[in-house]
Amino acid sequence: MKMKSWLGGLLLAGGLLFTGCQNEEAPAVKFAVNELVSGDSLTVFPGQQLTLSYSAENMTGLEVATLPDNWKAEVDPQSSKILITAPVAEAREGVYPVILQAKGDGSIASFTVMVELEMYDRSKGVFVLNEGNMTTENGSLSYISPSGTVVADAYKTSNGTELGNVCQDMSVAGGLLYIISQNGDQAPTGAQFNNDGMLVIADARTLQKKNAFSCADLAQVEWPTHIAALDKQHVYIRDKKGIWRLDTESRQLTFVEGSEGAPQAPFVVMNGRVYTYYSSSYFGYIWEISPDADKINKITLPMYGITYAINTVLGIRAAGENEFWVVAHGFGNYSVGKYNLETKKMVQKRIEGAPDVASSGAIFTSSGNQFYYASGTSIFKVSFDDEESGEEFFADVNSFGNKACMLYNGIAVHPVTGHLYVNTIKEYQTYTENNIWVVNTTSQNLVTHYDNVTRFPAGFYFPDLQT
Repeated sequence: MKMKSWLGGLLLAGGLLFTGCQNEEAPAVKFAVNELVSGDSLTVFPGQQLTLSYSAENMTGLEVATLPDNWKAEVDPQSSKILITAPVAEAREGVYPVILQAKGDGSIASFTVMVELEMYDRSKGVFVLNEGNMTTENGSLSYISPSGTVVADAYKTSNGTELGNVCQDMSVAGGLLYIISQNGDQAPTGAQFNNDGMLVIADARTLQKKNAFSCADLAQVEWPTHIAALDKQHVYIRDKKGIWRLDTESRQLTFVEGSEGAPQAPFVVMNGRVYTYYSSSYFGYIWEISPDADKINKITLPMYGITYAINTVLGIRAAGENEFWVVAHGFGNYSVGKYNLETKKMVQKRIEGAPDVASSGAIFTSSGNQFYYASGTSIFKVSFDDEESGEEFFADVNSFGNKACMLYNGIAVHPVTGHLYVNTIKEYQTYTENNIWVVNTTSQNLVTHYDNVTRFPAGFYFPDLQT
């Protein structure tokens, strides 16, 4: 992003600014930053480094005359580059002037770059959590800014270290990000990974690491897949056994009574409680966990007629205040419904497609009363605006572009922009060839796309508006 500033305009009013005593016999120094005009603005994120290439004539020295507090700058005359690094610990959002001064024999040329430090909690931003390759690399966290700038490994940019191997899920609470990985710092083979561990807690604005837990710290937890945080004392982790509550301050784990067999699916956080689901032979349930007690409160879902029977719950999501989207299967039919916690009633509609259950459990998404689910490479839409509205075909991911071969780990609608985000990869063996597609849900037109950003994406996450 580039934009002219009043300061840059002032500096350019008479061309480059020259000060000091002029030596008529010495040629004037000439200085320029490639592809920029003095006063242009560049966006940078906490911990990110800007590399400015420059050209100069008749220059005897170059210095950074004005630099924001806590920033770092390095001039490399051999490569004709200036490296400017934004802070993390003391990062302050804003637009700041960086003034460069090129000195010659008897003259000085000044050049100004306006650096805009942007935080990661913008309401229109998007996080993409990446698993990474299980055997060769750590997980990572990508970020797409509201203007479309991509920070491919934002966590590493802020910390210089990496997330755990096979990142699975992320939760936001109290200004903190809680990121859980399946293998953490230890591979299934027993080999050690060099990373920050199984659970990483980072500042939501800067991504600076605040706390971390290694596999040894969470020795009771085996192959975790999902996480939900209410506060520092109530962080819930789903693993192969069930659900654990972690107090991140005392570092104590407590098993949630009755949570054996918890599904490999995202939690729902609503009204200060955590929810997931469970299915028995004939009934479906919503499980509620209150911070008041480390046990499951079982809520039985209503079982309707054969057409809309609920034998197996496939997933739940928040649908509004005290309401859940519930995707279910029963007697050969699939349905989606809205269940109200207070009235105990459910409004259901039958769907024709078989919703995919991705490894992350992210099989569907919603925007208001519009529900979207994926089946193969097709995306379908179900409207709950009225009883007559039904299911309709929305799009096939292959229509987005010739690289959209297979949908990987779900879809998500941005809660602010209303745009649908879709992850695709070419194939498992060539996972580095991938795309993020952004679709207007009203016109169904492609808004934009990002190529080769992900590394086995676990899903999309959006900054918490309450953070």
